[in-house]
Amino acid sequence: MAGAPVPCQDILKTSEGSRGEIGARPCMFTRFRGAKQEAESSMRNQQAQDCHTVKLVQKNPGQVKSKNKPLTLMVVVNEVSLKATLDTGASISAVHPSTLEQCGIKEGAVLPWNFSPLELADSKRCTPAGVVWLPVQLLGHLFTHCFAVIPDLSCPILLGTDFMIQADVHIHPATGSVRLGDNASSVPETYPFEEGTASKQMLDSIRIGYFSEPVNLFSS
Repeated sequence: MAGAPVPCQDILKTSEGSRGEIGARPCMFTRFRGAKQEAESSMRNQQAQDCHTVKLVQKNPGQVKSKNKPLTLMVVVNEVSLKATLDTGASISAVHPSTLEQCGIKEGAVLPWNFSPLELADSKRCTPAGVVWLPVQLLGHLFTHCFAVIPDLSCPILLGTDFMIQADVHIHPATGSVRLGDNASSVPETYPFEEGTASKQMLDSIRIGYFSEPVNLFSS
């Protein structure tokens, strides 16, 4: 069993009786130091003790503009190509009403929303116009998934973690590429909008880990 980690400051010390032992740290001998040398040594020791609290401070952060954008990819819904937004911070998927019209989805296909309002990340509430099952073709695979119809959604269609789990979506942050794993399912195993759980869903911003800032998906 590995021993406990050695604190940073202990690296600068030598235990008694360690001289001559195999793998022991070399002894450090003390010699006379002037006032300037003592001050520099004290500063180095303090830095070593504070090594676990080191923070990188960006200079002039207001002048640096992020070029990161929401991760999007093309999907096909009812033979219509759409730019979908991947949101790992949203636990349910959503679609804009105009997207349904664009894809030829009739109003009768939209089921009523009989659940509690969605709870957004900023603690605001949002009541969808309904729910709808859509055929989504992604990377050559066809999935049937349930989407919340959100009139204020600022993207055509949003794929949340519920869809990503069903489709076994894998995101590569460094390249922004997406692939599907071997555990994809054409239909979800559970219905995403169960009574008593819908109010806990999060659906208002892109929160993919490598984004520098959340990107609001809802129009003001």
